[in-house]
Amino acid sequence: MTVPKVSIIIPIYNVAPYIIQCLDSVYNQSYSNYEVILVNDCGDDNSMEIIYQYLTHEKLAITKIIHHNQNKGLSAARNTGIKYAKSEWIYFIDSDDYISPNCIESFVHIINRYQTIDIVFGTAQFIPYKWREYNISVNLDSIPEYSLNRKWINKSFFIHDSLPITAWNKLIKKQYITKNNLFFKEGIIHEDNLWHWHIGKTVKSIAFNKETTYFYRYVPNSSVNKPYNKINMHSEAIIIKEMFKSITPDYFFRKFIYI
Repeated sequence: MTVPKVSIIIPIYNVAPYIIQCLDSVYNQSYSNYEVILVNDCGDDNSMEIIYQYLTHEKLAITKIIHHNQNKGLSAARNTGIKYAKSEWIYFIDSDDYISPNCIESFVHIINRYQTIDIVFGTAQFIPYKWREYNISVNLDSIPEYSLNRKWINKSFFIHDSLPITAWNKLIKKQYITKNNLFFKEGIIHEDNLWHWHIGKTVKSIAFNKETTYFYRYVPNSSVNKPYNKINMHSEAIIIKEMFKSITPDYFFRKFIYI
């Protein structure tokens, strides 16, 4: 088995109650060839103070801490992480969530099994358990472990709730991101929807990790879980406009019928 290096990117913003559990899950991985990129997005709590107290010399040796000069949002924090990543593969985790001890290793097993993969989708679980509002799992029998079938891939991206839209819990080849300019649209929320759209248009090979590796913490007052408001409306308008810029006839009807 080859041991490619993985950059684990973690944006940090007002997550003091959860950050230790997140970091523990990352630094205690069974897989050892990884770096951790922490992007300080200028929150107003003591998250970074907790992080500095937590990091030992051993952990600091595999860690980069990047500071924004002002709060720029989740998209910008992820983009900063991509910029500083030195690995062949990238994995995003939100700092109020956590991952299983063998998370990265289980993804690496899959990319070793299939050599042409652009991206591996993972399976997640709500914490605490709640009735799902959207799909965060790929452990359905109808989903293969690997596919090069563009028709099937496109169809799966067309259908809302067929594949997880979230950026986290995916192992993505950095070269695929940079080649296709798959950076996150800054200044909006629900940026994963637009990112998912562009992946569906560009991805040529895809795999699925059906083992539960990610634990998504449902935080009611987070930016994406607040009641629908003007910010949501503004972001969705931008997303739709961006989609129209790159639309093709074969990538239209099902997606926009849903919207």
